[in-house]
Amino acid sequence: MTAFTHKEQEERRAQVPWAQDVEALNLGTNWEEGERRSPYNADNPGPSKGEIRDGTTSAPSTNYKPTFSISRVLKVPESSFAGAGEGGLCAFKATAVAVKESQGQAIGATFGAITYSSNEGEHSLADGIGTAHIGISREGTRVGMGLFAIGRRETSEGRTTGMEVASDNRGEAEAYNGTLSGTKGIHLHAFGTANSAVGLVFGKPSTAEYDVGIGAVSGAVKTAFIRDDSTALRSILIKGTHEKAAISVASGSGGILVGAEEFSAAGPQLELYAGEANFDPIMRVGTGKPFASSVELKTEAGTSKWFMSASTNGFITESGNGGSGILFAASKIFTLARAGAARGMLRVNENGVAIGEGSASSFGNGKSVIFLANAGTVPNANPTGGGILYCEAGKLMYRGSSGTIKELATA
Repeated sequence: MTAFTHKEQEERRAQVPWAQDVEALNLGTNWEEGERRSPYNADNPGPSKGEIRDGTTSAPSTNYKPTFSISRVLKVPESSFAGAGEGGLCAFKATAVAVKESQGQAIGATFGAITYSSNEGEHSLADGIGTAHIGISREGTRVGMGLFAIGRRETSEGRTTGMEVASDNRGEAEAYNGTLSGTKGIHLHAFGTANSAVGLVFGKPSTAEYDVGIGAVSGAVKTAFIRDDSTALRSILIKGTHEKAAISVASGSGGILVGAEEFSAAGPQLELYAGEANFDPIMRVGTGKPFASSVELKTEAGTSKWFMSASTNGFITESGNGGSGILFAASKIFTLARAGAARGMLRVNENGVAIGEGSASSFGNGKSVIFLANAGTVPNANPTGGGILYCEAGKLMYRGSSGTIKELATA
């Protein structure tokens, strides 16, 4: 850009009729005394209208002054503009338009900063900051907003992005270790002398909504989508109302693991892992209030409940307030069995109770009866503190603590 003195500008204004009312502006004569720099060396074309260059690598600027500064103090009535006033309330405005035939994107302004320094001073870090946006609410009740970004589309074929932030790492890969890493996409921190309310919030200034608040496409995140290394009182606090579920894990997405970072064995949808610690209880279901609680296991064929009653005859007659038990599906069998056994040692169904794993339940068409299977091994030692009741070849037998063996009923 060629800069003119005040006298030269007056002479040129006299030659241009429409410029008679234009105020002359003396911007100096050293606009091009410096290097042309760009964040990307391969994309550094010269300007078509004008250029300001200040300093070189061998002779950098040492003044604590901006190369170019624009200030505006305003008092504009709301009646003079519509909407938020982005078009006319600004101190600086840059607009780029890509016409239909354009093959390049329209960029209103490009700001870049490059650092070669490793300095960490008492109050300043020599980082390369492409642009710094500072909004201050000095008096009044309105917001001091550092940055307002909006992406807009006016056709269904177009796209809109409010803000795109990328971390362009050309060095070695870095893993997050719970500290302020050297490679980050967005860095949020509270500043000042008092706590701020929230780091990230989704507002509702109109009827429009986001379909998903925070999302990640396949392959975008490696180790953990969200990791919390803070000492917050709660890691996640859900207080809204949710019609479908407060937390939903889709089929095939993996299970829920508490107490470890990897499942102790493959397969479960839920694992509570104590590890080397002693947890008692490792899980609690229910409430300290006078309300009933139950845990339900369900398949297509039936339902089973482990319950704790909070009233007389709750869940089942005679359960009592504070009584507990298990409800199993009608016409099904409730079983207690050892691992690897052919059948359960204790089996309960709608006919009665069967004891012993040696043979199948046989209730003789009875109801509310007890079936004892033949002993797998007949007792050959005396019991202590009681007696043994068992079946041998269909006979009901008893062996006492003194060694007496008595047949109570024949086969």
